[in-house]
Amino acid sequence: SVYDPCMGSGSLLLNAKKYAAESGVDLSTVSFEVICSDDTKRRAAQVIQENLNTTFGMSVEVVSMDLATYLSETAAGNFTGFIGNYTSSDMMSFLKGVYHSSNIGGSNKTRTNDPKLDEMIDKACATVDNASRETQLKEISRYLNDLCCQIPLYQNATLMAHAAGLKNVTVSPSYRFYPEKWSWE
Repeated sequence: SVYDPCMGSGSLLLNAKKYAAESGVDLSTVSFEVICSDDTKRRAAQVIQENLNTTFGMSVEVVSMDLATYLSETAAGNFTGFIGNYTSSDMMSFLKGVYHSSNIGGSNKTRTNDPKLDEMIDKACATVDNASRETQLKEISRYLNDLCCQIPLYQNATLMAHAAGLKNVTVSPSYRFYPEKWSWE
């Protein structure tokens, strides 16, 4: 199944119930842990826990741990489920870090090992032409949606404000800013 962020939550729920029924598995017998390392992740895991219990009767245990333990456990693949996040300054670094098989045991927490995906990422990393790279990145995104190795839950929004006369304010995708480039009108 392909995750479609444009589908309403009702449609997603209907599809989930349909797939669950088709699986033939009594989901009330399914139990697993979701590990997390901070309060925000713990709260997200609790929402998942409640929804899976209420909708399917599944038993989900939320396990909180310190960041060092969490990073060690996820790098080693010692989990059934986890709530994570990854911040990168650009799409190429994100794809290479989160999905490339060379980062299994590191930032590739889902342990995705797909030679076709690796090849696509390597090709995009080596592409200099921006328009061509953008086309490749869209293709990679479609492929990842079909592969569905992880499910995005939310995107943090960071708002920044500055005086109207301040010029050359640039903020990177990882929220780094460069005051040495700023100037006043």
